[in-house]
Amino acid sequence: MKKILSAKHLIFIIIAYCVLSSLFLVSDKKEPDRLTFDIAFPKADEDEPDLSKEEIEALVTYTPAITENNTYTQIIYTPKIITGIDLWMRTSPETTPSLYTLEFYNADGTLAYSQVFSTKSISSDGYTTIIFDNFKLAEGKQYNLKISPENGSSTNLTLGLIPDKSTWAAGLYGTNGLISGTIICFNLIYDYQNWGFINWMVLTLICIFTLMYLIAKGIKNQSIRSKNITITLTVIAMLTIITVFTLCYSKFII
Repeated sequence: MKKILSAKHLIFIIIAYCVLSSLFLVSDKKEPDRLTFDIAFPKADEDEPDLSKEEIEALVTYTPAITENNTYTQIIYTPKIITGIDLWMRTSPETTPSLYTLEFYNADGTLAYSQVFSTKSISSDGYTTIIFDNFKLAEGKQYNLKISPENGSSTNLTLGLIPDKSTWAAGLYGTNGLISGTIICFNLIYDYQNWGFINWMVLTLICIFTLMYLIAKGIKNQSIRSKNITITLTVIAMLTIITVFTLCYSKFII
């Protein structure tokens, strides 16, 4: 029994902890899964089936072409940390592809983020997905969404509109003011990740309690004779390892 509780087994547990922690870190550095938060057609629960593209198309109306003098601003709220957006947009297939700017403004009117996209990437049968470039909209905030043409671009883009049934979208404003009862047809996209980080925190707690238990057993059974040295070295080792992995997660994941 004393051999089982010897100091070398504490070292083995710490090494195993490092290996498993590394595996969790690598798993979280992979491309995250992306899930859609339904805004346009909110569902009562996850078991409720999504509307088909044909069903959505039957409910969508379209704005006139987006121009510098004809723009629309949609107030949105972010239920999660948002990394992209689905937009129901259309453009004439026979026209030359053109560039537009997707902008998000903070509630105070300051620009939070902008990204240029091309109409050649617009889907012909449903939502067009735009993933933000190294940017995330904060959770629980209000933003004003606006799409406008780049300088010199032809204006053939139209936005899909639907009746406002969402708690995550507020007023839609056109050039002439508020458009009541209607919002832009859009959904928000968020990353489904960091399970490695959560698993690592659970692993860390298990490892700490296991080490505490074994050290206490070893001291009681006198298989660990240098009580102060063993505790000090174990604490220093775990604090160093936890600090290193915390910095890794802060840099690459969070």
